[in-house]
Amino acid sequence: MKTGTSLSHYGYQLGDDQHFCITPDGQLSKTSKKPKTPREGLIPLAQTKEWDVNYVDVGEWGNYLSFTGKNSEYVFDQPGYLRALFIQDSAFLTVSQSAIARITNPTSGRLMKMPKTGDIWEDEYLYYENGAEGQEVLWVTNALKIEWGEADTIIHGAFMVDDQLMLAMYIDGNTGIYAFDGKDFQLEYDLGALSLEDYYSTLINQLDHPNSLLMTFTDSNNRQGILHIKGHSIRLIYFRFPDRSLSVTQEDPTLPMIRSMLDLATPTITQIDSIEQVYGGVSMDEEQYYTLLSDSSYLWRSYSYNDATGIVEYVQIERRNLNGHLHREDWHEWQDAFVDAFWDELSPIESDNSNFIAYRSPRFHLRLSKFYYNRMIVYFSK
Repeated sequence: MKTGTSLSHYGYQLGDDQHFCITPDGQLSKTSKKPKTPREGLIPLAQTKEWDVNYVDVGEWGNYLSFTGKNSEYVFDQPGYLRALFIQDSAFLTVSQSAIARITNPTSGRLMKMPKTGDIWEDEYLYYENGAEGQEVLWVTNALKIEWGEADTIIHGAFMVDDQLMLAMYIDGNTGIYAFDGKDFQLEYDLGALSLEDYYSTLINQLDHPNSLLMTFTDSNNRQGILHIKGHSIRLIYFRFPDRSLSVTQEDPTLPMIRSMLDLATPTITQIDSIEQVYGGVSMDEEQYYTLLSDSSYLWRSYSYNDATGIVEYVQIERRNLNGHLHREDWHEWQDAFVDAFWDELSPIESDNSNFIAYRSPRFHLRLSKFYYNRMIVYFSK
């Protein structure tokens, strides 16, 4: 079972966040698929003979467990974002960032009642606001302090070793693995200043593998990696990113590149790649190319092509700052220079998107962003 875990590569990134599939045995593979991070709605967690268990994340209103049976549904408050759920016989042990609790009887929770009349938002608010009954709280701290970044204690994840609850916790500036006996915490392994980053993928991995823990971290030297724990075995897997330095191009290659591509009757991605190499384009990801310019900005180009024929349909070009901002600069001149170069063959047309200005040429179609002057799209298909 693979779990998606996101990890950002900071600095001269020249691209989007890195995303990985990570198996519990520590095998890593890069993927472009981002892990789903639901915001509002039900997240399926588990099924038992009697109950479908879901996690309800309603943002500022709170986080809840929902137990749905044949004819009814009950909810329980889970402050501080749920990070683990263990099923122990007929009981449910829950671990959030700020609480550990046990639910022995789901029907002791608040019965969910669907709103029938009146303001739907008011009815939903009353339902979620009062969904906190019926669970045995074993430990709790202030969830709001976690939200505000002021907490001195945070639970990042949980796993089981020989029926012993183990917690990855931040306490008073240090991170460690703690055993919890129902009342007290016992430090088992000191992780020092390691900063753990828990996402929904932490919870999903725990459900599939209750005896292991898997999450990203940043150490005191700002190095990033994955903490992998299985049983009593603890591993720190560091990421090593390839060198992403680019040589600086003194002149913007956009115009001569596009002219060369327009000379092709039906440009394929292979031909596009050859032209990109002639003009110094560096490929970081599939069908994406980068060019670093002398003013500390860079050009990002993404090509879309037909899978069946291999023919390129369009290229989206953006000019960005090295800090990753997409639209903080006013690059009118960059757009204008491109339009001026083809002005004799361009005719304004009505755009199907109000955010763009559109032109038609006998050789291509052009869309210019009206608000972000660093962005344009060239359609090769006639």
